Amino acid sequence: MNFKIKLSLVAVICVSLLWSCKKESALVPNTADQSVRKELDNFVQDYFESKYQLLVETKPSVSRINSFFSTPSAAEQCIAEINDLNTLRATTELRFTGFSVNADIDYATYKAEGDVVSFRAGLFFTYTTNGTDEHTGEAISPAGYELYNFTVTKKEQGWVIVNQEQTWDENYNPGIAPYQNDETPNFNKDVAAYTYSGLTAASFASAHWNVVSNISNYTDYTNWGGDCTNFTSRCLRQGGWKHTNNWFFLANGASGNNMSTYKRSPSWAGANAFYQFISNTGQYAGVNGNNRVTVKFTNLLVPAVNATAAQWTAFYNTVKQVQKGDIVELGNGLSPATISHNMIVTKTQNTPPYVFVSYRNATGYLPMGDRPINEMNGRRLYGFFVKTSGN
Repeated sequence: MNFKIKLSLVAVICVSLLWSCKKESALVPNTADQSVRKELDNFVQDYFESKYQLLVETKPSVSRINSFFSTPSAAEQCIAEINDLNTLRATTELRFTGFSVNADIDYATYKAEGDVVSFRAGLFFTYTTNGTDEHTGEAISPAGYELYNFTVTKKEQGWVIVNQEQTWDENYNPGIAPYQNDETPNFNKDVAAYTYSGLTAASFASAHWNVVSNISNYTDYTNWGGDCTNFTSRCLRQGGWKHTNNWFFLANGASGNNMSTYKRSPSWAGANAFYQFISNTGQYAGVNGNNRVTVKFTNLLVPAVNATAAQWTAFYNTVKQVQKGDIVELGNGLSPATISHNMIVTKTQNTPPYVFVSYRNATGYLPMGDRPINEMNGRRLYGFFVKTSGN
């Protein structure tokens, strides 16, 4: 072998080794070490801060969001979401003036294949707005929790997003579990009269929509069908409602209508059972006219983002009939309706969107506090005024 050939072979070997070393060094570890965690934590936090900054600007320049994504097409979904929300918020006099976000990556879900990494990240967010509660003058600050699946990759300039999409946390969103069929409840006419404070119920909901661990004698039904109705019931109880023989909670246990046998009624924690309780039993029909609730609207469609001004005006004129401490439900729009989610009104203001609701988790809904009612596009609402006194 001549000298030139030997040199060529050495060069090829060296280049191959250098290339292999370079490629290998770019690979991300299968388990995230501290340096990778720090990079990803900062990247995801920066991404959400940039995204939410665009959500509070009146004329957002969405072009800067592109730098977080691997390709322009990968950014389109995020940009469309930002544009839709800003279009929706333009239908109201409510302005989102600031925010805080706290992203938390679940490294138990971390997976790496070459330079591509996937993981889940939870996001806790709070907005500040120009809105104030018309009853108390308190600032309206919508807050919530969301969960995202991320796929990212490492580039020379740092991490970029290949794909991100919102998902449902199984710990918050287990789905609606079936409840046993009980005999039709009978209204207990011996229940003591009560007085109800919507302000007290709403304050309780605002304080606990995402923190129930410090509520005495409270069972979180997140992993047993969702906690939205259980939470709504507890808010009503806190506001002054009394137990009856067909709406009660004594302790976690079997579900039924007999106070001496069961620990709670189906109507306490079941979304549709609660709807039937307030709409089909004596609690709604009333005893000597002293019913607990009055229907304000049924099957009210929340307009689409691009709905006309007239459609939004008609919606607002109807939905603003409910006040703090009142009940709002989501249903399927059929007759008779099936209800899948219960919420309580926690804030109101005298300009659109007028009504804000708080709730715990249900199918398709993670916990939210003071959520503007107009953001539930395409859903069917059922609203009930809760009387300040009754039997």
